[in-house]
Amino acid sequence: MKTVDYSQNGNQLLKFTEPLTGVPVILIGAMHYNPASIALTRSVLQDLGDQKRLGSVIIESCDIRWNKTASMNSQSPFMNDLLQNEMQAAREEATKFNVPVILGDQLINITTARIKESFRATVFDILSPLFGWNRIVSDISNAFEQSFYPPRDVSFPLSSSQSIPVNTAVTSSTNLKTSPTSISSKEYLGVSDFLEPSLLAALPVSLVRYPLAIALKAPVAFFGLTLALGAASSYADILSVFTNEGTETTNLIAATSSSTSSSLVLLQDILSSSLSILLEFAVLGRVFLVTILAERNVVLADSIRLQCEQVKKNQNGNNKPVVVAVLGMAHCNGIKRLMTTASTSE
Repeated sequence: MKTVDYSQNGNQLLKFTEPLTGVPVILIGAMHYNPASIALTRSVLQDLGDQKRLGSVIIESCDIRWNKTASMNSQSPFMNDLLQNEMQAAREEATKFNVPVILGDQLINITTARIKESFRATVFDILSPLFGWNRIVSDISNAFEQSFYPPRDVSFPLSSSQSIPVNTAVTSSTNLKTSPTSISSKEYLGVSDFLEPSLLAALPVSLVRYPLAIALKAPVAFFGLTLALGAASSYADILSVFTNEGTETTNLIAATSSSTSSSLVLLQDILSSSLSILLEFAVLGRVFLVTILAERNVVLADSIRLQCEQVKKNQNGNNKPVVVAVLGMAHCNGIKRLMTTASTSE
């Protein structure tokens, strides 16, 4: 088997030391349901297991989702092969070495509730152009920066208008405070990690498996997002009707000038398309970046830190065990940023 190089970041891997415990952490950035990510997950865990350095494995799932998948697979064994993924591979490899597997994600019912709340809040803000759009843009830009950009010497809250769901380990007042040190972007995943040839070659598999898995495991969330997208498009279509009526009136006035009429029609089409894009950006941008990504990053980061504490407690000898988290690539930079620049637990 190919030996994994842990000396530097890259190749969908982020390596760092959890500052409070000194425990080594490796984040495996996966493209969900991608055969290349499945192979990388197996390779990393087998390599660490053979070195007797695999301390704990955290996967991006919760007990509700995991148990539902197990039930589906037991009732329809072919689903196990059809929806094979990196989390399933992680559990199989960790089990071989008798290493604990932690379901570190936020409970899906909490996430689903937050998606509904976010959608309602976004619709309200869309209809309140004076301050609502400012809240939408602020939430999306903050979540995007915290999830994808390396830290800067700044301090800002996770979201300007929404709190993080409270569970046993995470508080709703969590703030991200970065240190004044300069951190190289090479310490984080970059475009090359997302565009790695083996990932792209297997992308069609992910594009089939991933939405199918969501629809089967979490139909409410899946169809909720679909309806949100449809609602945004419908709202834009309704507004475009009024724009069309206004344009027709203007065209009658400007009937003597065919060039002016054509320009107005073109302008109407541009405005209608732009409005549709803006509405979809507002609804899906806030739901995805804030609710699905940034808020869950806090929960996942806290789960990883708790495992670091447990591994340190159980450590024997000088061979430091490693805590490995198998995550979607979109989560990795934000989680590393949280874990190396802020404490998510109070």
